[in-house]
Amino acid sequence: MAKVTRTFHVCDRCKVEMDDYVRGSERGPTRFQMTANQDMGVAGGTLIEWIELCSECNAYLGSVIAEMNRLAKRKQEARLATDE
Repeated sequence: MAKVTRTFHVCDRCKVEMDDYVRGSERGPTRFQMTANQDMGVAGGTLIEWIELCSECNAYLGSVIAEMNRLAKRKQEARLATDE
């Protein structure tokens, strides 16, 4: 009887088992990762550390980042408009 060892990765966000996590490449997809920390002056720590993501979570994080960038740009434009 042969013994087989299987190596797999686990998505840091949704915990699904996968053969490999998304790796960015020149022709796509873009790989996203997120680390978020909290600092309360005397304590804190890591809230999110998503490094290895499945394709679904990677795509979701990419859309969230894009939306955050759109909102930041709108806020900057609104501020510039009121400064004029």
